[in-house]
Parts: sequence; structure tokens; C-alpha cells
Amino acid sequence: MSHHENDIKEILEAIGHWILNIATCEKSMWQKKVLIHLVRVITQLNQEKSNNTSDILIPLADTKTEIPSLFIILIILALMKFNYNLDKKLNPKNLTPKNFFEFGEALAHSTILAKNELKLHKKSLESPISIEEYHASFPLCLVQFYNGLLETLYKTKKKIID
Repeated sequence: MSHHENDIKEILEAIGHWILNIATCEKSMWQKKVLIHLVRVITQLNQEKSNNTSDILIPLADTKTEIPSLFIILIILALMKFNYNLDKKLNPKNLTPKNFFEFGEALAHSTILAKNELKLHKKSLESPISIEEYHASFPLCLVQFYNGLLETLYKTKKKIID
């Protein structure tokens, strides 16, 4: 066993994070270019895995400039026995303390990135005219974080009471 055996997992995780980063960037031409290459690789890997689906997927491998629809991508992933749920949320049972630390880091970085927005709304935050103005002055990352936290706690408490 090589001491680099765990590297494969870490490399795949790094590539996964890279893909997620591309998915959230504003450069649509870059996204399309990466997606075209990824579809070719996925298609090729799937054809190697199963000759039964090669007739369906050969046209995708020849794709040079067109990106297949989400439906086709989901079919390819299903043929590869990968169940992708578009409404997938984080499963709290699978989270570790390290995940929560990373969420905290991400929230802190998002807040730091929103400092210009905070400066712009400084007066509204220090002495708001209404609760609505105060709420609207916060960066969206903080508003959504606390909305998710408080809404979930409220719904859970309500279920227990009912």
C-alpha cells in the first residue's frame, strides 16, 4: 500500500470543489467549455463501463460546441448508477464538527466580502427607522443563514408542540 493511496480521494474531492467553484462563477463561456469537456469524459467512462448504452451516448461524445440538456446529463448519471437529487440538501446525520467549522469559515468570508455593502448601509444598521429597514441592510448571506436557522428551529418546536 502506497502512502499516497488516499491522494486519489483527495484529488477527486479537489476536482469536485473546483467544478462547484466554476458552477458559481459568472463566466458562462468558461462554464460551457468546462461542461463540454466533462460531458465527453463522463460519456467515455460510461461507454467503457457498459457497452449496452453506447448507442445512446455516442452522439454526445461527438458534441463539440453544444451542451446536452440537463435531462440528458441526468440520464447519463443514472446509467452510471449515480442518483442526483436536484433538491438535495445537506444531511445533518453526515455532518462532522469539521463541516461546521468550514461553514463558519465560509460565512465569515462571505461577510468579509460583503463589507462594502455593510459600509453602504452603516447608517441603517446603527439607527434603523424600522425593523424592515434593519433587515434589508444586512448582507444576504447573513440573512439567509439566520432565516434558515430560525425557521428550522421554529418548525421543529412547532412539530413537538402539536
